[in-house]
Amino acid sequence: MKQFIVNHKFLSIMILVLIGSAAYVGGMLFQGGKTEEPQSTAEGETEQKEEMEPGKDKKVSIENTDGNYIEIREEREVPIEDEIPLSISEYELQNKIHYMSHQKIISSKKWGSLPLTMERVNRLIDIVESSTYNNEETYLRILKAWKNKDFSEIDDHHNTIWKMQDGNVGKATGIMSMEEEKEFIEHHYPDALD
Repeated sequence: MKQFIVNHKFLSIMILVLIGSAAYVGGMLFQGGKTEEPQSTAEGETEQKEEMEPGKDKKVSIENTDGNYIEIREEREVPIEDEIPLSISEYELQNKIHYMSHQKIISSKKWGSLPLTMERVNRLIDIVESSTYNNEETYLRILKAWKNKDFSEIDDHHNTIWKMQDGNVGKATGIMSMEEEKEFIEHHYPDALD
């Protein structure tokens, strides 16, 4: 075998390149286009990766707190229509709902955050109503509850989307208090409470 490799260097290199390429393509197909997931450490624990998009780059301010709802105003650099185009995939739509729910739910792990604003909720409703998605009734039920400032089942809403995305770490176990939510906002959107 060694002699074959020495005598056929070019062929051997080509075979290695093909094997490497096949492994890379197989890995990409296996991932299925999902966003970043938790990474395992040497000790077998899962560590959280900090995501910047969407998340800490958002400039928001608290406008009003009313019962179980903190009104957030977001300073936009781009129009909402550019941030969330009509043509978003179902997985991207799920991510928007999933990331917004993190503002209000209790979970051992959360990846990604997006300010839960009425502007974003209304935009997603418009998109779902003008598009065709496999789970559009579920999305509309969740988003319309949020539009009506009903967050009494937001942990269940999170888990519904989380299950659609084959979640295995980070199941919601409850709903944050107003104080916990303010802390979350302050941590993820540092300019919010200035």
